[in-house]
This record gives sequence, C-alpha cells and structure tokens, in this order.
Amino acid sequence: MKRRWMILMVAIFAIGGGVSLPRLLEAGLTTAYLTLPASLSYSETVKGNGKLEAAESKKTYLSLPVCPAEVLVEVGDFVEEGQLLAVIDRDRTLEIFSQLLEDGLSSGIPAELEDLLAQYLSGGKLPDLSSLPDISSFPTCVYAERDGVITAVGLKAGSLSNPKTAAFVISDPDRLQARITVNEREVGRISVGDRALIRGSGLSGSYEATVTKISAVAKKESTALASETVVDVLLLLDGVGPEMKPGFTLSAEIWVEDREDVLFIPYEAISSDREGKEYVYLYRQGKAVRQRIQTGAETSTGAEVLSGLTENDLIICNPGQVEGATGRLVAKNWDSAGR
Repeated sequence: MKRRWMILMVAIFAIGGGVSLPRLLEAGLTTAYLTLPASLSYSETVKGNGKLEAAESKKTYLSLPVCPAEVLVEVGDFVEEGQLLAVIDRDRTLEIFSQLLEDGLSSGIPAELEDLLAQYLSGGKLPDLSSLPDISSFPTCVYAERDGVITAVGLKAGSLSNPKTAAFVISDPDRLQARITVNEREVGRISVGDRALIRGSGLSGSYEATVTKISAVAKKESTALASETVVDVLLLLDGVGPEMKPGFTLSAEIWVEDREDVLFIPYEAISSDREGKEYVYLYRQGKAVRQRIQTGAETSTGAEVLSGLTENDLIICNPGQVEGATGRLVAKNWDSAGR
C-alpha cells in the first residue's frame, strides 16, 4: 500500500515541484484531483425481511368439536407440562351438536354420535357417551403436553371448536427462528447452512443465525406500491435475547460470498457515455486518458471495478473539469479537494 501511494505522490510532485500554485493558475492549467483504487475485502449478502417465530412447537388437536366452559390461558402465558388449559362443557357441546343436527347441519358431528343425537331429538334425553367406544374418551379437560409459552389458542369459551384447528400451540421460548421472504431474483444465491445476521427495532443488537430451510415454492407478496414474487427462508438463531418475542419484525442479511482484494473507486471518478457504458480518466504524463471500465457492487461511497483498471492506475476524480483540457494538468491529491 505504501508503494502505491508513493506512486501517487511522486506523480503529483513531478508535475508541481518548484512551481507555485498562483503561477500555474496564471498559466491557465487545469487541476486534476487524483487517487488510487482502494483494495477492499467485503462479503456479498442477500437481504430479506420477516418475523420471529418459535422454532419448536407442540400443537394439541382434539378429535371432536367441543364447547369449552373455560379457557384458562392466553397467548403469551408460560405453562408447564400437565397444567390445566381448558375445561370442556360436555352437556353444552351435545346440545350444540343436537341443534346442528336438527338444523340439517350434521357435517363435523361424529357418525357414531349422530344416531344417538337423532334419538335425543325424538326422546329429549341426552345420550350416554359411555356406550360409544369410539367417543367414550370425549374430553372434559385439556392439559399442556409440554413446558413452554402459549403461542396460539384455538378454543373460545362458549363456542364450538374446529377440530382441524389446533386447540393450543405451545412453543419452546429458548429456540427462535426468523421466517423471512427473499426476492425470486436473489434466492438462488442462498444455500442451507449459509450464515446470516438478524436485526430489528425490537432487538437490542444484531444476532447471528443459520439458513435451515428454503421453501420449494414461491408466492406473490403485495404492498401498497407494488407486488413481487418471493420465497420463504427460515433462519435458526444461534441464541435468544431476553427482549425477543415471537412476532417481532426484523431484517436479515445472508452472507453468500466473501470477496478479497476488490478494487473500489469513488463515484465522482465514474462517467458514462450516451450508450450507458462507463469510463474513467487516468492521469498519464500530465494528460487525461479515457479508460473504459466495468463496475460491480456498490457501497455508500464508491463502486467495485470488475475490469479496466489496475491497483496502480492514477484515477482523476474530477472528470468534468479535465474533460477537453488541452494543456498539461496540475496533479493534486483527491483528499485535498475538501470533499
């Protein structure tokens, strides 16, 4: 690096040595602000947005529709295995079944129970469930099947439940994952096992994670301004902070490639012609020489140069001022331009 900057300084002093700046300006010479390409290392990333969710959950389903008398927990409650979660009102459940049957809405009623309910409608007496071996286990209570936090509740007191919906979902609070969406143009660069960095307004800092799953199907995602095709990607967090909660929104950067010794130049040095082809001016023997380049990745201050330059090329950072200059250029360090 020292050798490269010595090249820059030698070039500057060679043109300006022994002559004061006022005299040069009087002679009508143009100043060229010079720099060398910066050699940097960086990681290419793919970005996505999404939410935190539980990585491990236990879903409790009931085989029959039921009408709870009480639901004793709500989303966010911590529970222990075996803890009572809900009490079922069997008589009210059967009354609802009977009313559905009377109204001709028998779908969802167990076939074994339907005949007995028909008898109830004609006789006015609720059936004895113990006589039915397939539904003799009609639940009277629902208990937690593991330790954890309640992340979903599918039961509501006084209402008939849907057996296709989990009565309760209990999740492990110590294992969280991020479910993000990645644009279809970028998802092909991601692989299971890639590392990622998670950030969010509700998080106290950044957290590392690993890609564990890439969805096999894409989907449309719409906003107020546009729609795009995206793919779900799951990231398992290495650790869980005390502030983290399922449902937090977040952004993620997934590292897909490490780049070493990449040449970057300031945006100010880059020009383009009418066809959109990019070029720079190089300082050679006091003159500006046009050089075609190809750029790649961009940062906040400059662009990667894929072809057209070497690390020792002296680049003119004020091309608009030197373009068309006929006299010898006055070389100055780009850092002295007060940028």
